[in-house]
Amino acid sequence: MVLPNELVEPILENLYSDKSTLLNCALVGRAWAPASQRGIFQQIVLRLPFPQADKDFATVADAYLKANGRLVEILDENSRLVFYVRRLELREFVIWDSEDLVAYEPIHNSTAELILRLSSVEELSFEQVRWDPLPPMLKEALTNMLKAPQLTGISLGLIVSDKFADVVSLLSHATNLKVLKLEVVRCSNWDITPRTDNVATRSIQLDRLVLKLEDTPFTTFSLADWLQQKSCPFEVRHLLSLRIQYSANLDYHRAASMLDYVGDSLRELQLVTGNPMQAEALNVLHLGHTSNLHILKLFRVMQDDSYTPVPWIQSLFKPFIESGRRCPLQHLTIELLVGHSDALETPQWEQWVALDKLFKKPQFASLESVNVIMVGMNPMPNGVVESLSGKLLFLKQSRKLKATFRLLTGMTDTMVY
Repeated sequence: MVLPNELVEPILENLYSDKSTLLNCALVGRAWAPASQRGIFQQIVLRLPFPQADKDFATVADAYLKANGRLVEILDENSRLVFYVRRLELREFVIWDSEDLVAYEPIHNSTAELILRLSSVEELSFEQVRWDPLPPMLKEALTNMLKAPQLTGISLGLIVSDKFADVVSLLSHATNLKVLKLEVVRCSNWDITPRTDNVATRSIQLDRLVLKLEDTPFTTFSLADWLQQKSCPFEVRHLLSLRIQYSANLDYHRAASMLDYVGDSLRELQLVTGNPMQAEALNVLHLGHTSNLHILKLFRVMQDDSYTPVPWIQSLFKPFIESGRRCPLQHLTIELLVGHSDALETPQWEQWVALDKLFKKPQFASLESVNVIMVGMNPMPNGVVESLSGKLLFLKQSRKLKATFRLLTGMTDTMVY
């Protein structure tokens, strides 16, 4: 039996995270090859080689150069494969010792040669990259990639630079950018005047922003504040999607300022909150300026023997309750980290009755679904999901509620964006 192509391609798309299987599928037949190759080449991760316990520098460097060289040969032999490469990630390109630059020169040059061939990349990711010591050839290759019209997404998982102005100048080359992820930026000098680029202020319109608000001794500059400055090249006042996440504790005042600044056009908001136990968190962050918000996702919300997030969740909607205005929210997701010593017997579930009463009010007539995902490091006793559902009777009876439990194997399990 031969499967038609319209069935083969969706099946193979579900295997994009399993490259070993895709490699086998690519050999099945000519009809399977293109879809398999799209999955194999859709993302390239370049990790700078470092000596290991069982491998010296010469060994890991040689392996990197051979792998890069082989990939260059494949792309040169079959130019169609270049169009399948949509994401590029640079990882651990961090060199602190100037003496190492000479040893890494062939590796940097090889990396640049490969990057110059990737003409269809849509998303570029920097994960632990120190920008300043990169050689000119590699910097130029990355800068040219940012200038390409198809490049619409940048992720700064961690980038280190002496001057923040250099980071701004680098990002400003991506004039067609739509998605920006700013997690960790480390700089010695945060001054951005005089400007180091020729891009007009507010000329790059973003649709989606992921922003980590750090609260660490190493942070002396707020990216949230910078995004609101007139000199910023990015226009964020018309965002469609915003994700605010924390490093240690979420800075609720800066998060509130950012949300008020971008709220009018926002369709989707994700808050990775941690544990908002501080009294000052109540009534600080609210949704009063999000007049078009349809989707709200609250991740890593903690409930334990001494704390429940219900009052904080209620405070998000306080402006609608006080004014009587209709809340535009249609879909709410709450990822609840359950930390009870006895999750079945805790009185904290009683607090959720108040949330059920809140969503019964006419202001929330647009609400279509409430998805509560309870997660824990250990299996929950039988009846926990039913206990929560019993406190949300209106949502349950109106078939808006979906309550589930998932065993937490790692914090990354809950961070799918």
